[in-house]
Amino acid sequence: STMRKAEELDPLSLSVATGVGRILYFLGKYDEALAQYGRAQTLDPLYAEVHFATGLTYVQQGKYREATEALGEALHLSGGRKIIAASIGHVYALQGNRSGAETILESIRHPADGSKPQPYLIAVVVRAMGRQEEALDYLEQAYEERDGLLLYLVADPMTGIDPNHPRLAALVKKIGLRD
Repeated sequence: STMRKAEELDPLSLSVATGVGRILYFLGKYDEALAQYGRAQTLDPLYAEVHFATGLTYVQQGKYREATEALGEALHLSGGRKIIAASIGHVYALQGNRSGAETILESIRHPADGSKPQPYLIAVVVRAMGRQEEALDYLEQAYEERDGLLLYLVADPMTGIDPNHPRLAALVKKIGLRD
């Protein structure tokens, strides 16, 4: 593949190493993705993106403690990126840490920096709390607001909405991700 070729040409490229890992992640090859992220981390242990990607992969393996650790590191290194905070809220909800999830949900609904809340990120936490219809409301709002994160809607296991849900199917069609 092109990414593997790029990696051969530039084995020290962090973004390439992480990119290969993300492709493996989206293919559901989680162990291979983690091995790839491990390589990237040896290149630069302070690269927030690789800790973020590692955390997301642990989430899919149900390793919530490891996920929280990696995502916490990513949040710290990134200076508090909102998508990483939402991912931590998602893990808290899956763990049954309701108060932790609610705290993060509040911070996403009312960003401290006064920026506009991103409905996609709210959906990521709300869905993990088991509120699928409410999550779909937020995803539809994200569509109305033309949120670029919607490009991940089909591939991203974080949204975790039943792929056969008619509202999701309609949204995916509107976005143009599937015919």
